[in-house]
Amino acid sequence: MEELFCKELQVNVRCRDCEDRKANIRVTIELQLTNGPVHKRDLLVRLTDDLDPYFLFNLSISEEDFQSLKVQQGLLIDFTSFPQKFIDLLNLCYSEQASENPRFLLHLSAQSPVLEGLASFSVVETNAFKHLNHLSLRLVQGSDKEIKDYLAVCLSSLKAEKQAVEMKLKKTEDDLTRQLNYAQQTLSEKTKELDKMRSEWTSQSSCLSSRHSLELQSEREKAAEESMEENAESKELHNRKLEATVKSLSEELIKANGIIKKLQGEVRGLVGKIKLKNTVTVSQEKVLQDTSEKLQSVEKGLQSTQQQLSSKEEQVSKLKEQLETTVQKLNESREVLKTNENVINWLNKQLNEKQLSRKPQSPECMNTPSLLSTAPAQRVGDAWKCRVAKIRVEPNGVRRAETRTEQR
Repeated sequence: MEELFCKELQVNVRCRDCEDRKANIRVTIELQLTNGPVHKRDLLVRLTDDLDPYFLFNLSISEEDFQSLKVQQGLLIDFTSFPQKFIDLLNLCYSEQASENPRFLLHLSAQSPVLEGLASFSVVETNAFKHLNHLSLRLVQGSDKEIKDYLAVCLSSLKAEKQAVEMKLKKTEDDLTRQLNYAQQTLSEKTKELDKMRSEWTSQSSCLSSRHSLELQSEREKAAEESMEENAESKELHNRKLEATVKSLSEELIKANGIIKKLQGEVRGLVGKIKLKNTVTVSQEKVLQDTSEKLQSVEKGLQSTQQQLSSKEEQVSKLKEQLETTVQKLNESREVLKTNENVINWLNKQLNEKQLSRKPQSPECMNTPSLLSTAPAQRVGDAWKCRVAKIRVEPNGVRRAETRTEQR
């Protein structure tokens, strides 16, 4: 017999005409192997209640029974993997039984008003659509004999556990007793060593204390003598320094008295000079006042001159701008004049070529009026100047171009 699973799970118990209730039921799964001519394996499912020794429901599933169960409930696994898959479902129920809305639930249902006879043990998954029944097993309530056998097995198991615990307890007590005896023996030895060390420490400390007291007293006397000698020497040295200081201060005091007398004479001379300077200062202040008044008038004139200068600078700036404009226009006029001269030269050339290529003209041609060409006028000062080009026909038929500048 091999135990595969044994845990206390929360199960929803349903009976006919009764309200549902929750109970903590221990689910045990065991695999029973039968050795013989035919190798046989049976899966035993047992439900018990630790608080009710007479609560017992059993189910034995053989390989033939599983084939029928597989067809009825549409299972997709074989008998070999069925125990582990069943245990996985039970573990899912165990992991979610503390949740407020568990996803996997266990149901134990009976058709009678009380939980007896046949009962259906189901593993149900809850989702948003429906309650999905993964597995449903039909368990049978244990008979009196089966209950007695189960209780006998539990009793023998408890006795074996009790005996094992007692043996373990006795072994633990023996170990603790042995450890206690060893600890007491060690404590006794350490106590003796401690007493011995305390006595040695007491004697050594008293000896050291007396020796240190003598050494301390000797050092104190020696230090007192050295301190007295050092104090006498330091006081004598201090007296010498004070005498030298008094001597030097006396000499400096004599020098200071001489300097004071000299300074008093100088002060009397300076007082006379100051009186004279005061007289000069009064006259200089009057001169300074006159000079200040003149300076103010000069500053006012300077300010007026600066304003005039600023105005002149603005006029100069405007004249410069006009000059730049005039120069620009003059340059443009020069360009136009140059262009006109080029045109006149070209026209003279064309006329001469045509005259040479033609025959002598009639007298009417000689009376042909001359051609005039006028360049654009430009303003110079208050007058306008323009460039005039004139083509004149000579008696021999040669045409000549002439230019002149007219002022209007």
